[in-house]
Amino acid sequence: MNLPSRITAIAWVIISYVSTVYSQTLPHSQAQNPAPRPEEGVLLKSVGQAKAHYRPRDDQTGIVVITKIAEKFELPKYSEVLTLMVYFTLPGKKVAQPKNVYMIFSSISPQLKYQDNHKLTIYCEGLEYFSPGTRVELLQKNELGFFEGVRSSGIAYKDFLRLLESREVVIQLGSTKVELKEENLEALRDLKRIIEK
Repeated sequence: MNLPSRITAIAWVIISYVSTVYSQTLPHSQAQNPAPRPEEGVLLKSVGQAKAHYRPRDDQTGIVVITKIAEKFELPKYSEVLTLMVYFTLPGKKVAQPKNVYMIFSSISPQLKYQDNHKLTIYCEGLEYFSPGTRVELLQKNELGFFEGVRSSGIAYKDFLRLLESREVVIQLGSTKVELKEENLEALRDLKRIIEK
């Protein structure tokens, strides 16, 4: 497997790992919104890139969409692969509108990028829209570089919907600034579609 393929594959694996680490480290009172693991549970519904899995073990449904928002290769090296997961969980076996959604950014890079600066700001149509709090959930290193996982605090679903209506969305995480492509926005809109379908 070549370097881009290896890194891309790992970008998806790390999201699952971040989800597990996060759910294991939360106090019980906060563990009602752990990030769902994409491969876990019974698939209830799938719309485009969005998937809803029911987990009988804890009687919860996790709804998630994953999109790769940045991929910079300068072979034989690379600068970063940045993946965004937006998710929410609900009690019981159902898909419905949530109060909040959460974002997890998974980064693979040759150097640390977000340990000290992981401020998240989202711009819509050139204006600062909101800046939810963040925390680093995962920090690991192997032969490919540093794996970092950054999780946002809850984002009101109504604010997320306004983001989806924007024609231009720019995400700044630390010093990294990325304009979402139409394919990214369409993937995020699948989260809305899976609720309404």
